[in-house]
Amino acid sequence: MASVNFSENVGGDGSTVTDDSNPTTGLAQDGHRARFVPALAQVVAVAAWVKDTALTVLGYRDTVAADKAITLGYKNQAAASVISAGVKVTEATQQAVRSEAGATSSEYFAGLAESTNPNAAIRINPRNITTSIGIATGHNGLSAGPIEISTNVTITIGQSATWSIV
Repeated sequence: MASVNFSENVGGDGSTVTDDSNPTTGLAQDGHRARFVPALAQVVAVAAWVKDTALTVLGYRDTVAADKAITLGYKNQAAASVISAGVKVTEATQQAVRSEAGATSSEYFAGLAESTNPNAAIRINPRNITTSIGIATGHNGLSAGPIEISTNVTITIGQSATWSIV
């Protein structure tokens, strides 16, 4: 015996048709006269459900494709932001390097200024003398060497003054 159930899950009405002589479901013994056309109607109803479901699935597919395109746009924006952030990090790193160099220069000049203090423990001098300078009479000068004196620069040492290079 063969039977077909037109399940409500697929658009049918839940009815069953069989090929036997069952008085409520069978097509045999003239049962087809009462049940054949309703069975065909159920086939059409299930086909309509399949068609509608397919259209819905196609709609979902189109929605997913559109969402995918939007997501790709977000991904590209995120990538651009990461690249931009990378550039900003690079710029910040370069600024930090410049700041560190500035801090080092500041430390140098602060040390240089401190070295001119008569009570400084460490005297700092450049290796190259680029401007003319004099040591006043009665004073002494001290430089840590080696020392270079630029062209056209004069070092004047006053009477009873000394300049020591160590």
